Amino acid sequence: MFQKKIMKALLLTASVGGIVCGLGADQVQAGLLNRSGVQYAGVYGISDGRTVYNGALGRGTARQYSVGSWVQVGAQQVATAARYVYVQAGTYLDGDSALNQDSTVITETQVTRVATGAQMSMISRRIDNVMGTQSQASAESVSLTGGNSGPDSKIRNVWAEVGYNDIAMTKSELKWDADLFTAAIGTDRKLSDKVIGGLALTFSYLNGKTKYNHGNISDYAYGIVPYASFKVTNKFSIDAMAGYNYVQKHRDRISPDEVTLTTNFNGPKLKSDPTANRYFAGLFGNLRHSMNKTNLLGTLGFTYAADNQKSFSEKGGPQAGSYSSQNTNLTQLQTRLQVGQRMAAWVEPYLFGVYNYDLSATRSKVATGPFVASANVNYTDPNKTVGKSTYGGGLGLKLFGTQNFSGGLEGSYVVNKNLQNIGVLGNIKYNF
Repeated sequence: MFQKKIMKALLLTASVGGIVCGLGADQVQAGLLNRSGVQYAGVYGISDGRTVYNGALGRGTARQYSVGSWVQVGAQQVATAARYVYVQAGTYLDGDSALNQDSTVITETQVTRVATGAQMSMISRRIDNVMGTQSQASAESVSLTGGNSGPDSKIRNVWAEVGYNDIAMTKSELKWDADLFTAAIGTDRKLSDKVIGGLALTFSYLNGKTKYNHGNISDYAYGIVPYASFKVTNKFSIDAMAGYNYVQKHRDRISPDEVTLTTNFNGPKLKSDPTANRYFAGLFGNLRHSMNKTNLLGTLGFTYAADNQKSFSEKGGPQAGSYSSQNTNLTQLQTRLQVGQRMAAWVEPYLFGVYNYDLSATRSKVATGPFVASANVNYTDPNKTVGKSTYGGGLGLKLFGTQNFSGGLEGSYVVNKNLQNIGVLGNIKYNF
């Protein structure tokens, strides 16, 4: 009886004086790594450097949990009296920390945001190159050749576009950055006097570093994007597009010390090769108005993007994890205001501003932050590193060459709290 009272007191002391290693203790979060959640109330952690146990029943009969399962750290004297091994703050990383997981559990919402946005921006700029030259033209017909081309004798063209994005997550505990290169080649056809339809093939390459877990990113995406534009009046048009990407992801990271499980990243390199199906769609309304040589554009759109990643396993060391499938979704309202000035028959510089609002975005189920020497754990919630609003702007240049050739350049800078994106686009088209 006396021993039971002591044990009850020890458990109460641990639940009050200890810290919970992680932001949650439910099966859903633990399931991301196929690990079991540990209810934090009255649970002691014991570690032999490789595994963490639920010590409430003693080591001999305790259920074994994977390294990193959520455990409560009690005072050292409490753990000693209860014959449990004391887990000192700073001696290991817990399972729901991004520092000890594959980077896809952190990066994919933002990668999906930028990668699909780059492709939709390419299609939108292509359509604007057609429709934007005709705001003073007849509402009865669409010309694919543009405003410097003479009679409407062309019904088809081929275009190509390349883009570059410099992506940076600046939050110190979650730093990562990447370069995104995107290329597209497409063709348009005049389907009727008011409708054009087109198809583009895309390729994207993402290369960067996930500094927070000492890792690297090297992803490849192959896609197809059908699109169409309907000229309602000489001032208003509606654009629609939908895309699919097959994504091959290559990630690696350096695991923490596998003996002491400290925050010293000197363990073996862990590698992964997940694949994903990425989808996106957008519907945009465009209002154009011209005053002499000044061209105005206002766009309001709704977009949806999804990255459906298949389950996979890391390789390379004892801390390699197995990951269940992961679905990332993002829906946005997008706006753009643009003003251009036709300086000559062959050139129109413009400036623009953008504001996008997240209607919904998949939230990460993990946190990151190393243990500190005191009895506290400093965590950064990755969902708080970005907000609902993305805003920015840039400069562009439309070039009207001959009846057959035209092109353009555009540079932009947008930011969403701790996420920065610098972009450059260049395009050329040929009519025939």
